[in-house]
Amino acid sequence: MRVNLNAILKLSTRNEGGYSNHPRDPGGPTNHGITIGTLGAYMKRKATIADVKSLTLDAANLIYETNYWKPIMGDELPTGLDYAVFDFGINSGPSRAIKELQKLLPGVAVDGLMGAKTLKAISEQDTATLIKALCHARIAFCKKLGTWKDFGRGWTIRVLGTDPLGQYKRKPGVIGDSLNMFNKRKIVLQPDISTEVPAAKARDGDIKVTATTQNKLQIGGIVSAIVSALVQFATDYLPTFTELAGNLEPYKDNVKVIGTIFVAITVVCVVLALVLNLDRLRQSGTHA
Repeated sequence: MRVNLNAILKLSTRNEGGYSNHPRDPGGPTNHGITIGTLGAYMKRKATIADVKSLTLDAANLIYETNYWKPIMGDELPTGLDYAVFDFGINSGPSRAIKELQKLLPGVAVDGLMGAKTLKAISEQDTATLIKALCHARIAFCKKLGTWKDFGRGWTIRVLGTDPLGQYKRKPGVIGDSLNMFNKRKIVLQPDISTEVPAAKARDGDIKVTATTQNKLQIGGIVSAIVSALVQFATDYLPTFTELAGNLEPYKDNVKVIGTIFVAITVVCVVLALVLNLDRLRQSGTHA
């Protein structure tokens, strides 16, 4: 809801903290959660580190409203869910936040665009349940990232309010503050620990290739090589076999069996290549 925007901006920028440039953060130099790339796009020129460092909170809030609040149609979202979606969008991009929300809504296309059908589906669901489900879906998404080992602790504290290492006391987190907003409870800004616990952007482009996927890709490559070899073999030697066919008339039954086996092996290899290489296609689509 529009009336919640100022409070939400305070919460999210508090989570983001000030200037940082962690070597493992895919966003690079960042200030108030605005990366050097986002700032450059907003300024319509290549941003410098000096530009990032000098970014004011008011300017950052203007970028947040334009690039993050409007794409998620924050004015139209229920109180509490607006914050959960917005903060997810800041960290992982509005499209990713919307997609994870759409996955929780029956009969809605997962296209990363907030429209009338998505808003209608949201209105038909229990808001508190959606808030909880979205926050847990957010953590599940972050766990797929290659930077989880570096920033997973910070993301967990931010979203769920719990420190996996137990060093910091439990706090509401995005999930708790979203539910408090929904229930019209007072929101208290928690101490900022962003300088102590590393955090970073959690974007689609950093989806890691798991060991299982790596194995499948390797097997797929091997099968593809076998298929190529079989095709090349047939191309090179088929004329010779045709030429000798007349001499093999007495053994035609055996030739048929051998030919059938060859075709069967080729078909099996082709099918395996297609199935096992689907992971490669999905992987390239993730990085698009």
